[in-house]
Amino acid sequence: MGKDIKKVKPEFKKECCEKYLKKGEHKRCKRCPCFDMDVITRKLRFTQIKTDKLLKKNF
Repeated sequence: MGKDIKKVKPEFKKECCEKYLKKGEHKRCKRCPCFDMDVITRKLRFTQIKTDKLLKKNF
């Protein structure tokens, strides 16, 4: 009896991960929530997340 194992797509992440923030906006993973956003919204969100991360490091 062979089981039909389907590959389940991972859920979308709520935030971009550290690895992709370090690589830059052009290196998003497929699970990134900003993947389906338009270019302007995505770039604004990405820069905001990057700024927030830098502020947290400094304090």
